[in-house]
Amino acid sequence: MYKYNQVHFQKLLEVYDTDFHKLELSFGSQKDPNTFRKHLLTLDNKLLNDRYKDHLQQKFDHKEISIKELKDYCRSNNETIRKLICIMAWGGMKEHQFMMCMTGSKLHKHKIEKTYQPKDRYKIKEYDDLTHICEKMNYTYKNKLDRSSIYNSFATLNLYQCGPAYFTKLMFFMSHLAEPCFIMDQWTARSINLLVDKQLITMRKSKNPSPSKEGNSGKIYNTFCQVIEDLSKKITEIKKPRTIKPEDVEQLIFSRGGKKNKLEWRKYVETY
Repeated sequence: MYKYNQVHFQKLLEVYDTDFHKLELSFGSQKDPNTFRKHLLTLDNKLLNDRYKDHLQQKFDHKEISIKELKDYCRSNNETIRKLICIMAWGGMKEHQFMMCMTGSKLHKHKIEKTYQPKDRYKIKEYDDLTHICEKMNYTYKNKLDRSSIYNSFATLNLYQCGPAYFTKLMFFMSHLAEPCFIMDQWTARSINLLVDKQLITMRKSKNPSPSKEGNSGKIYNTFCQVIEDLSKKITEIKKPRTIKPEDVEQLIFSRGGKKNKLEWRKYVETY
C-alpha cells in the first residue's frame, strides 16, 4: 500500500530482532499518578467538577505501570478522570503541564504549599470538553466516532500543553474502535516520516521536535495509523512464522531512549 525508503526499512527489520524483546522491560519516564490526583483536589469548587471529586479521593495503587496493564485498567475502569490521570502520568507529563491542560489556564504555583492555581479562575470549558471527548471513546458510547474525527475533536480544543503527542496517548488507551488508534509523538512521527521518505507529519521547529497542532489533521493522523498497519503486514510477511501486530510496530518505532538502555532504532532515528 505504501512505498518505503528501503535503507530505513531494512534497518527497521534488523532492529526488530535486536530491540523488540526488550521493549516490555522499559517503563519510560513515568510520573506518580497520585501526585496529579492530589493537585486536582487542591482546586476550588469553581474549577473542579463535582462529579469527579469522589473519584479523586481514592489513591492509585501504582507508581509505574506497563502498557498492557494500563490498557487493561482503561478497559475495566469507567471513571474517565482516573484513566486520564493514569495515561498522562504514564506519558511522563510534567505537573504544571498536566494542571494547565486540565484547567485550560496558565498557572500560579504557591511556593510554600507547592500547589497550582489558574490565573483565569473561571475558565473550565476545555477541562469539561476534554473529559467529554474521552467519554465518547468508552465502550458504552453509542455513536462512536472514527479515529480521524476523534483526532479533530481533540485538536480543536484550546488545551494548554496538550498537543498531538499527548492527546493521541488518550486515544491509544481509551478508544475502542474497529480501527485502533496509535500514539503520534515525536519518535513515532519522526520514524514514519523517515520510513515513507517525506514530511507526512508536520513537526514543530525545536530542538526536540514533536507533531505540531498546526499542519496536522485527522486525515493525516489516519494515514499515520494506516502506515503502521501496513508496516505490520509487510514485516509479518518477511518474518514468518512470527506475527507482528500494528501495536507492536508502534512500540518498535517508538523504541526506547535513555543514557544507558537506548535501543538501536532510537539511536538510528536520532541521526536524522
